[in-house]
Amino acid sequence: MCMKLIQKFSLLLFLSMQIACETTEVNPNDAKTAFQAAREAYDDEYFEMALPKLQEFRARFPYSRYSTEAELLIGDSYFQMDQFPEAAAVYNQFAKLHPEHPRADFALFRVGLCYWEESPDDRDRDQEFTTKAIDIWDELLVRFPKSKFLSEAKEKQKAGKRRLADADHFVAEFYCKQKKWGACALRSMTIIESHAQYKDLVKEAARFGQIAFLELAKNLETEKIKTDANVLTRNLSASKLRAKSIELGKLYSKL
Repeated sequence: MCMKLIQKFSLLLFLSMQIACETTEVNPNDAKTAFQAAREAYDDEYFEMALPKLQEFRARFPYSRYSTEAELLIGDSYFQMDQFPEAAAVYNQFAKLHPEHPRADFALFRVGLCYWEESPDDRDRDQEFTTKAIDIWDELLVRFPKSKFLSEAKEKQKAGKRRLADADHFVAEFYCKQKKWGACALRSMTIIESHAQYKDLVKEAARFGQIAFLELAKNLETEKIKTDANVLTRNLSASKLRAKSIELGKLYSKL
């Protein structure tokens, strides 16, 4: 019963707003009053209504001083409705077209945030959007080193880099369990070389790599794999593969 009352109230509020918008006199040739009318729905958080009004305003007044503000509000409307790909496209275009605008750093930060919202938390999922978010925030740091959004961007970057490392660890572990030793060895080395700050993952990668390089050496010696089976067996002899296994074993013991 309460939910029905809330829905009826929301509908009445929506209709009254529509009537108010329709009865308000707006000079269609005045950019200021047209913009105020266009953003009224946004200010009242009716983002679905605001979006077409703001888009129409930009189409009619592309050279108005309110046009850039309307462009940002279009991106904000998409963002508020969780339409992150559309929001990212608008923010990205804004940052490129208006690099000296006072809010260009905000637009660039929001591009990364849109990618971040699209990226999965699970380490067994593709992390393309996590990488995109990190890259955009790197650009933010270079272009706007004094931006007030850097603190939040760096915090999320830190979480994103750990997420990427966890994803690489998951893949390395999967290949090792499947006894795909070449892929296991390569992924393990990626973790050691690219994610050195995460000692727990480096230790696990060293263990994976120790096993993988030793198995590759054994297989090469017994001709269980062809010499061109993967990049490691193409470029390393059995003795060098064993030496790498010993090296990783020492790293594992040290960590």
